[in-house]
Amino acid sequence: MSFFVYNPFGQDPIDYIDETEGARVGSRIRRIRVAKGLSMQELAEKIGISADMMQKYENGQRKPKNERLKDIASVLGVEPLALADPEHFSYIGVMYTLFELEEQHGLVLEKLNDRVYMRFNEDDSGHLNEYISKWYDQQLLVNDISDMAVSAVADDVKKKYLDWEWTFPKALTLKPTREDKLRARERLKQRLEELDNELEND
Repeated sequence: MSFFVYNPFGQDPIDYIDETEGARVGSRIRRIRVAKGLSMQELAEKIGISADMMQKYENGQRKPKNERLKDIASVLGVEPLALADPEHFSYIGVMYTLFELEEQHGLVLEKLNDRVYMRFNEDDSGHLNEYISKWYDQQLLVNDISDMAVSAVADDVKKKYLDWEWTFPKALTLKPTREDKLRARERLKQRLEELDNELEND
């Protein structure tokens, strides 16, 4: 959809989110209204507002207040969360976040050995799979040191991981330090030794 733009180093994301919230809400209202077979005029009449105001809601010029959003949701026969920006502080909110990811970024569910996994369709996800791969690499570093005896080293790696998350996407432009590379080499050596031991015991 047009309001999801790849622009990680342009406008401040928090400003972008705030400025485009109305457009996102309006897009959801329009999509569900059309799916329900209602004209803009019909929906406006059922809610008790003008068609002009409904048009402003749908094109993002005005953002409906929460009570109005509940009225719109009631007429459309959906939950208000289906129209609002997803929140992730409840299980239901997380589900609507996942529904949005399916719609906007091609989230796909797959079942393997009775467990359900999520992945993003390559054709729809843009840079998302690349970002998730980078995230996986960072998470792997933390997991690798979780059992290390030297707690100071483990704490340092965990702090760097949190910094990576908190500064994303700017963190993508940061190159690993010499210290990071040395630690990565040491972890690789340890892993190779473990594999050698496993092979000897086979």
